[in-house]
Amino acid sequence: MISSDTCSVLIDPYFSNALASQGFIRLYDSPVPKGYLNVNYVLSTHDHDDHLDIETLRDFISFEKVYGPDSCVARLESAGFSKEKISGFNRGDTINLDGMKFNAVYAEHTPDSIGIIANCEDIKLYFTGDCSMNEKLNANGKHNPDILITCINGKFGNMTWQEAVVLAHILKVKTVIPAHYDLFAINMEDPVPFSEAFRNSPIQCLILDRCKPYDIQMLLNK
Repeated sequence: MISSDTCSVLIDPYFSNALASQGFIRLYDSPVPKGYLNVNYVLSTHDHDDHLDIETLRDFISFEKVYGPDSCVARLESAGFSKEKISGFNRGDTINLDGMKFNAVYAEHTPDSIGIIANCEDIKLYFTGDCSMNEKLNANGKHNPDILITCINGKFGNMTWQEAVVLAHILKVKTVIPAHYDLFAINMEDPVPFSEAFRNSPIQCLILDRCKPYDIQMLLNK
């Protein structure tokens, strides 16, 4: 979640255990109880269940609008969400949400999956979402992201931690943060080797504590 004094935005929330029947069992309880969280907006990178979770959107949070690629829009409409609460957000699109700007960029995963670059307090955060390595990602460097939040699990269509190291250097970010590595036992990766790869690098790597708030400005300070 990215929040300011005027706006809160969730990216790909998954607070339920809806995928347990498929073997994707949560290793820790949801940080959010049902009906607890109020946010302004939700952004979805693609229509897979752990990134566009209908149960989360129905039972765990209240929101004004969900933005996502056309496949997400179609899935939300078929699930019964009102069209007034859904809006398309496809590759190349830009949206401004109460002072924060979001760009939808290329991601190599599903036919219309996106990565998201968030511009907050003049700091740009690039969320890869689910993504495998592809030279097309190099073009996302034109946005000059400061912070890269990247998948490192190397399974189910995601880049390995070694590939994520390469991407961070290609994009010349200031800070890199590993993600998508500790929720399901069948989809895990140790973030420590990823972090160690930046030991003698101008790029700092931060392994964030779960459910702890961080000031965006502080994420850039060594």
